[in-house]
Amino acid sequence: MSKLVQSEESVVCIGNDALQELNNFLEKNHSRSRKFILCDSNTVQFCLPPVLEQVARLSNAIVIQMPGGESAKTIQSCELIWKELLSNGADRDSILIAVGGGVVGDVGGLAASLYMRGISMIQVPTSLLSMADASVGGKTGVNFSGIKNLVGTFSKPQAIFTWPGFLKTLPVRHLKSGFAEVIKHHFLSMPDSLVKLGKYTDLSSDDYEELIRHSVSFKRQVVGADFRDLTSRRILNFGHTIGHAVEARSLERDEHPLLHGEAIAIGMICELILSRRYAGLPADKAMEACAYLYSYYSELNVYFQFSELQPFLDSDKKNKNSQVSFVLLKDFGMPVTDYFLSAAQIKNAWEECQVMFRTAITFMNDGISNQE
Repeated sequence: MSKLVQSEESVVCIGNDALQELNNFLEKNHSRSRKFILCDSNTVQFCLPPVLEQVARLSNAIVIQMPGGESAKTIQSCELIWKELLSNGADRDSILIAVGGGVVGDVGGLAASLYMRGISMIQVPTSLLSMADASVGGKTGVNFSGIKNLVGTFSKPQAIFTWPGFLKTLPVRHLKSGFAEVIKHHFLSMPDSLVKLGKYTDLSSDDYEELIRHSVSFKRQVVGADFRDLTSRRILNFGHTIGHAVEARSLERDEHPLLHGEAIAIGMICELILSRRYAGLPADKAMEACAYLYSYYSELNVYFQFSELQPFLDSDKKNKNSQVSFVLLKDFGMPVTDYFLSAAQIKNAWEECQVMFRTAITFMNDGISNQE
């Protein structure tokens, strides 16, 4: 059975009865509020029907539909939401329920945090990525001028209701995208992370509730200590310095862009190489972790040159004094923030990452040095 967990961050409910708990929560806290459901073009078809079926309190809710995909993570999508809220009489007591993946949650969270200086918002994540990561932590945002999440706020959802049943609607590619963030949480939190992850072998059939609970618990602990991302929360950026540059480059130029988690998987492999070289991560552990990631993401294309990534790295919002900042691993469960590396150091690691994908990771057994 799901259990409601109340903290300073949000109410969180994970389990097969999460939608019934959402109904109870609305009845108790928002019986008189005007309710709005935000979906995208995918979730309105596949995820909205079970929500309306199981949450009677949303039977008269007004549905707002935004475009799907990372390309919709724009201020224009916020404007669409604000216009719908305004034209349908939303006031400061209204509530927005975001039913969707990370994009819906990020855009909906930003729109809710700014409409009338803030209305209540509930997350109902529908992808593994959003269940395990994006819905938790109170970061909202949109991309701007080609830069990931450049415009956003810190704004906690009032509650998060996670129903694993939505995962049955996802193709394996999207499950794998979300699984990358799950892997990241394990690398950051568990010395025996690869042992724990090793039992998950078939992403089309595995039970994800245990994975989701671990990721949510870990992320809430990290966020609780540093909500505004000033110090310790930055460990969650492991894989994201390279990963966001890869994602932004792919969105800008590829006909079929990489998903967020796919880009982060590539970013983690490259940053594991950097961790081996500069943070002291033992070579055998770096090899094992890269091999594990490669086993899930070997089909990804990393053909583009470092020069294509560098403009995105140079404009990363995590940079300090024009230096590119990394989170690296001294060991599993031992992340270290604020590694500042030169373009040449990053370029060499990126080229090694490319070799890995070309040679099916075997090069790491060939005695390549841990140093430049």
